[in-house]
Amino acid sequence: MTSRRHSRAWGAGVAAVVLAIALISVVGPLAGPVVTATVERVQPAAGGTSITVSMSNHRVFAAPVNVAVLPGTFYGAATRPIFAFEDARASCLFGSQSDVASVVSRVQETLSGLGLTQPIQVENASGVLGVLAGSPHAILLLLECGVIPISPLDPSDLALHNWIAAGGTLVWAGGPLGFYNQVVTSPTYGLDTPGWAGQTELVGFPIANIVPGPPGIPVAWPKATAGTVPSARASALGLSYAGVTYGANASEVSAHGGVNLGWNATVGPTSRMSLAYIPVGAGGVLYFGGALWAFDGPSVPDAGADLGYDLSILLALGLTYLPGPIVSTSVLVRGWSTVEVTLTAGPSVAPLAIVVESLVSSTPVAVQGFAVP
Repeated sequence: MTSRRHSRAWGAGVAAVVLAIALISVVGPLAGPVVTATVERVQPAAGGTSITVSMSNHRVFAAPVNVAVLPGTFYGAATRPIFAFEDARASCLFGSQSDVASVVSRVQETLSGLGLTQPIQVENASGVLGVLAGSPHAILLLLECGVIPISPLDPSDLALHNWIAAGGTLVWAGGPLGFYNQVVTSPTYGLDTPGWAGQTELVGFPIANIVPGPPGIPVAWPKATAGTVPSARASALGLSYAGVTYGANASEVSAHGGVNLGWNATVGPTSRMSLAYIPVGAGGVLYFGGALWAFDGPSVPDAGADLGYDLSILLALGLTYLPGPIVSTSVLVRGWSTVEVTLTAGPSVAPLAIVVESLVSSTPVAVQGFAVP
């Protein structure tokens, strides 16, 4: 199977309006990100807003660059604490503890290369409960294990729901959201099984379609393991994770104000996406439609690397995604040179964000975001 990462840098399949692309100068080398961007002009245009962005390449090699204008607001990722759940005592049902550690390490290394220097703080199950109680507006990574740490005094997992609704951002990658809870007791943890109802308890609707099976077992969607068609945002942002074993239902996500960021798999009347942003109150959930494998089921192609790189891009941007059309384009910026690109975005009642991103050999080497004034 051809790796999806080959298409990440070029925004395949995204409609774009490009008014001008021009080489305007030659620049010298710079330590840090390979490409830096500047918003040069924002002005009214027929039917919308014209936005001109310049991109400077600070290396000798040519760099492919994506530029996109899309609805969204920045929440300041560089100033928000990031926590990741790792606990050797916890159940890990859709990956392994070593997989979690590997993904977190890859994300931390990639973010450092992008200039985002705050550490990802690793917490055990008790530490996660502390985050929910004392770190509003943080970012919490629950990856691969597919369990939510809960207090035995909070069997309905209200703490996590309330934390998200108050402004927290949950990143979930590990089976259907809320299917399993890890009850934080001593000396061993308990495992509680809300089942398919857990996702509705947390976000108010069923993200993934229920697949009939034995009680307490999250049977994977049998019709597809990975999406094959990138959404407009996946192409524009260079996102590659394609697992749909527990993919989000496209109709449900759209009906509840969510946004498709992933790869799509459509079989008959059902369409699932590999990554969705789901608003919950003042916060939201970035929902990956699986992890490394399904429960007692198939592996997701390229899952480990794609999950790590996609998560790095999402954290570096710190963007709350809003529904609406986007425009984007891709350009190759020659070594030590600067190029200008002009896009025209249509009328929008939502705030607009500009995203500039470069990936080299599948690795994010530059990610910048700007709010449209």
